[in-house]
Amino acid sequence: TLNSYITWKSIPNIINLDKKVESTLDVLDDIIVPLVRNVAMSEFVDDYGVRYSNYGRTLVKADYVLFRDVENYEVPKGVRTIGECAFSGMSLKCIILPDSLNFIGKNAFSDCHNLESIIVPRNVDIIREGCFDGCVSLCEVQLSKSVFAIHPDAFTRTDLKEVVIPDSIQNI
Repeated sequence: TLNSYITWKSIPNIINLDKKVESTLDVLDDIIVPLVRNVAMSEFVDDYGVRYSNYGRTLVKADYVLFRDVENYEVPKGVRTIGECAFSGMSLKCIILPDSLNFIGKNAFSDCHNLESIIVPRNVDIIREGCFDGCVSLCEVQLSKSVFAIHPDAFTRTDLKEVVIPDSIQNI
């Protein structure tokens, strides 16, 4: 519990509160809850029309009109999640995924007909349904040793001839 009458002045750029805090509930109601809400609702769009949320930790979706002709894209460091259908139907040939990535949503790259190869970062442990479905030019996939599951239709309609399955795979 907090000591009675602690005065919170400010935490630069985050919290500004000039009042006496008398209980933990005051801190939760006045500081923590609004801060968590702001983090969860934060969104921005980059120059390519790719929408991010959660202070850049979640790549939500690429805008089809702005992004459809982009061939090369590097997902920024710090991104942890790529959402469902995020790049579906885009013209990507090459995409670089950061080591910070740990989740790729269903159909995230489906129907990226020009995508030729993909390196799955070490923190991604599941290749979800339809993730690369319809990537007809996809001929090379490098799976990390942390991948333990490949869901149905993850690589249907691709040009893959061979995939090295790591020993970590428990479910295909």
